[in-house]
Amino acid sequence: MEIDLKNRVALVTGSSKGLGLKIATALGTSGAKVTICARNEEYLLKAQKEMEALGITCSFLVTDLTRPESAKETILHVIQNWGGLDILVNNVGGIKKTGRYEELSDEDWYDCFSLNTMTTVSLSREAIPYLKESRYPRIINISSVVATQPGDYNPHYSACKLAIVNLTKHLSNSLAKEGILVNCVSPGIIHTEGWDHYVKNKSDQENRPIQDVAYAEENRVVNGVPLHRLGCSKEVVPLVVFLASDAASFMTGENIRVDGGKVKAV
Repeated sequence: MEIDLKNRVALVTGSSKGLGLKIATALGTSGAKVTICARNEEYLLKAQKEMEALGITCSFLVTDLTRPESAKETILHVIQNWGGLDILVNNVGGIKKTGRYEELSDEDWYDCFSLNTMTTVSLSREAIPYLKESRYPRIINISSVVATQPGDYNPHYSACKLAIVNLTKHLSNSLAKEGILVNCVSPGIIHTEGWDHYVKNKSDQENRPIQDVAYAEENRVVNGVPLHRLGCSKEVVPLVVFLASDAASFMTGENIRVDGGKVKAV
């Protein structure tokens, strides 16, 4: 299905690489003007050049979204550049410290909540006044399959991602009268730079060769997936673009999983 997002403005957080960059690029090739943001200026410059080479109109902002003032700064950057906002994709997230419940400190929980949940809370809050002025307002939150089927590791991450699913439903109800559609996409394990970063962190924490950790982690993960493999970004990105489009105009409050069948619940 060909999707036309011409003249719409999109902000994708955590978008200098990985799934976020793929989403931003897909929205841009569908016609949207896109702002990307992340902490690393080098990656953002590279991403911007790649997107502009595809004919995408793109700006970027170097920011750490865990700073309290960064959400307001980021939304103002978008408004000053494009004059409005139509699509907010809350993609930024990750795990700084991995481990089982008893291995995680309060600080690990706070760090995880700040990066994964509060960024979604604060960006959405700052974006809503401008989305109310849009003809096609969308908030698309990126959660995770572990929000509804947690595993043996990283309970802080699972809890934070579940909070995003809950917030999606709340906002979809409270903003429906404004015509703002709010949906959530929950990928399973997708092989992007984020997965590679997770493997490297685990390798460093456990002082084990990275190839051993990569092999063990992939086998651990795919054993619980009926399709018995990791996913890839091209299996997630089109769904986000669809949710941003007119074709999804009667969808709100949904949490759509792209997980290879991992979640067993009906």
